[in-house]
Amino acid sequence: MMQSIFDQYGWDNANAIPLTQGLINQTFEVHSVQGDFILQHINTQVFKDPFAIDHNIKAIGQYYNTNQPDQLFTFLVPNIVGETLMEWDGKYYRAFKKIDGIALDVLITASQAKAAANQFGQFTASLIEFPIAQLKVTIPQFHDLALRYHQFEQAVHWLHQRYVH
Repeated sequence: MMQSIFDQYGWDNANAIPLTQGLINQTFEVHSVQGDFILQHINTQVFKDPFAIDHNIKAIGQYYNTNQPDQLFTFLVPNIVGETLMEWDGKYYRAFKKIDGIALDVLITASQAKAAANQFGQFTASLIEFPIAQLKVTIPQFHDLALRYHQFEQAVHWLHQRYVH
């Protein structure tokens, strides 16, 4: 099956290594003659509309190309027919050029948390002029920070009731 996907991207002598990071999509690091890539099988149980995700990534990528061409971003890699979202055997796949670095599943130290928060803040700030109406909802309320803070407060209250009394 993987060879068929590699052929759709035109990757010669490719091999895939499953990555265990991440909680939602099945992800592979692909090494090929054409370079190193990240290939993801999108979990359609979580992301009901993979085309909405594809649309959003392309819209942000186009914004960066036009307004901030030096911004580090994981641009989608098109397959041999120019599609950035590919269906194979009833499953959806996308690919990115691999960016060297590290990714942590769990933050262990305060400095790691601070660095992650800083990067998130920089990413958010870099999109301050982005026309948000261009984006499609992929998971309703997923990025609703007011909701997440309310959920956090509820969890703290529950823990306080359970363990303090």
